[in-house]
Amino acid sequence: MKRVLAVAMIILFSCTAQPPPQQPTEETTAIKSQPKTTIKTSVKIAVINPAKDSSKISMVTPVLALLPKTDKISTKVFHYSDRDGFILFSPDIVIITGQSTPWEEYEISDFYYIKEYLENKKVPALGICGGHQLFALLWGGSVDLINVESCNKSEGYSGCFKLKGFVPVTITETDSDLFKGYPLKTKFYVSHCEEIKQMPEDFIVIATHSLVKVYAIKHVRLPVYGVQFHPELPANNPSQGHAVIDNFLKAANSHLGITEIVPLASVVFLNP
Repeated sequence: MKRVLAVAMIILFSCTAQPPPQQPTEETTAIKSQPKTTIKTSVKIAVINPAKDSSKISMVTPVLALLPKTDKISTKVFHYSDRDGFILFSPDIVIITGQSTPWEEYEISDFYYIKEYLENKKVPALGICGGHQLFALLWGGSVDLINVESCNKSEGYSGCFKLKGFVPVTITETDSDLFKGYPLKTKFYVSHCEEIKQMPEDFIVIATHSLVKVYAIKHVRLPVYGVQFHPELPANNPSQGHAVIDNFLKAANSHLGITEIVPLASVVFLNP
């Protein structure tokens, strides 16, 4: 009898000694459901050359000279025809340089992969001169000669009216990341025969000129910018145009959340 009583007491103790299972609280549920944070330790910059002849890199070299160079930054130049190489590289930042061939001599569909990549990946991109015009074409705008009666483009841009040299530009979106530190009116070096005639609906004008109304653009949802002038050319030294490149890199850093990884170019802005 004593033995049976002892066993019963042990069973009763074991049942009452264990606390009931703890119900998950909102706090513990939130902690478990938090996604893991991916920390980017390197940056890949793709510079796209839209020249018809892939050996022509005169508009690429000045851009490369301004980009920061560290062991955490991988910069690679792609001819626009190298779609597969570009996709495989999977860049974090995209820059498209200028070209010297009328757009009528291209198949714009050859560039569609760039638009698809920027819309899907939402990475920062800057189009310079021809690259600026290309963004307009890719998103449904139109491009033509500044003076359509100056030539027929049958021999390229030979004999066409060209806007060249330092021209006054008015910044219309003063809060744009691209023009931080700039006065409302400034001057940039330009060299182009064509301009954006019709703006695509997904872009806004952020800078203008008395003759060429669309001198800089920004996508309304994506970190995609275009400038008709040449901020990369030595003529803009030391900072009048170079600060635009610096501002773009800063905006890219902020968008990617990697400010501590990409050292910016050393540019001191000087008012004109």
